[in-house]
Amino acid sequence: PPPDGVPTEPLPPAKQAGFWGDPACTEPPAPDEIAPHGITSGHGETPDTARIAVVSHQPREAIELFELSGQGSGAILRWRGCVPLPENAAANDVAIAPNGDIVVGNYMPTFSGIWPLFYMVAGGLGMNTGDVILWGPARGWRHVPGTGARSANGIAVSPDGSRIYYAETGAKRISMVPREGAADGKGLVQAPVAGSPDNFSWSSKGRLLTAIHMDSLGFLRCAFGKLP
Repeated sequence: PPPDGVPTEPLPPAKQAGFWGDPACTEPPAPDEIAPHGITSGHGETPDTARIAVVSHQPREAIELFELSGQGSGAILRWRGCVPLPENAAANDVAIAPNGDIVVGNYMPTFSGIWPLFYMVAGGLGMNTGDVILWGPARGWRHVPGTGARSANGIAVSPDGSRIYYAETGAKRISMVPREGAADGKGLVQAPVAGSPDNFSWSSKGRLLTAIHMDSLGFLRCAFGKLP
C-alpha cells in the first residue's frame, strides 16, 4: 500500500503498439490489489528502457509485465501486459530468457488459504510440490521435463539461454538443467547448500547469488507472526 497521503493512481495502460505476454491480457491490475513476489529485469525494446517481470498472486495468479524508463524522480513504470499462470500453478520467482521467454519457479499448486503451509511442510518432508515452467508466445506454457522439485523457488537462466537454474528450498539444493529439460535425468546437475535456498540474482561478475534460510522452523514461525 502507498504511504499515508500518497494518492493511488491507476497503472498506465500498455502502449497502443501492442502488449507483451498473453494477447488476451489487456487490463492492468489495480495498484492496491497487486500482490508482488519474485521480480526480475531484462533489456527493453530500446536502449534506455528495461523490461520488468513481476510474480503477482492478486488479483490473478500471473506474471505482470512492465516497461521502466527514465531515471530518478522522472522514472516511469508502464504496464505492458501479463501472462496468467496455468491452472494448479503458483509462481515464486521469475526470469526472462535472452529470447524473451518467461521462466518460472512453480512453487506449489496454490498460494490460497492455508495450503501454502501444507505444501511448504510437504516439500521439507521430501515430496515434490512443483517444477519449472516456461512460457513462450508461440507455445504458451509448458513444464520443463525432469524438474520436479521440493518447493521450486528461485529461478535463473544462463546468459546464453542454454541452462536453467532453480532452487529446491525443501531439498536444500540448487539444480541446473539444459533449457530443453532433463526427462531422463541426463544433464541434471544438483549442488547441496548449507540451508534452504530462496530467490536468485546474477551479480555484475556473472555469479549466481541466492538468499538462504538457515532455520526452516523459524521461517515457518514467521507465518504465524512469531519472530524467530
